[in-house]
Amino acid sequence: MSEKHWIQMTVLLSIVIAFVIGGLLLINNHLSPLEGSASRYLSHLGKSDGRAACSAMTRNAQSELAATYRTKNCPAAMEEMLDPLTAAE
Repeated sequence: MSEKHWIQMTVLLSIVIAFVIGGLLLINNHLSPLEGSASRYLSHLGKSDGRAACSAMTRNAQSELAATYRTKNCPAAMEEMLDPLTAAE
């Protein structure tokens, strides 16, 4: 491989690495809020705090959970979901 090709490959590889790192940083910035919400949700669930767990959910997810458990709202659905687990302790 000639020196010219070596330099071109090095530059091309550097550009690809820069794009990959930039993409990973961009994805990380977009996932951070989601990770925070998921962490809060799981923390509240672990404490059997259904009302707080609902506050970490989107309104759509809250409605879907209430519909699944056929309750009037998300906290009531959480209570239905968590009661059997609490009784098992």
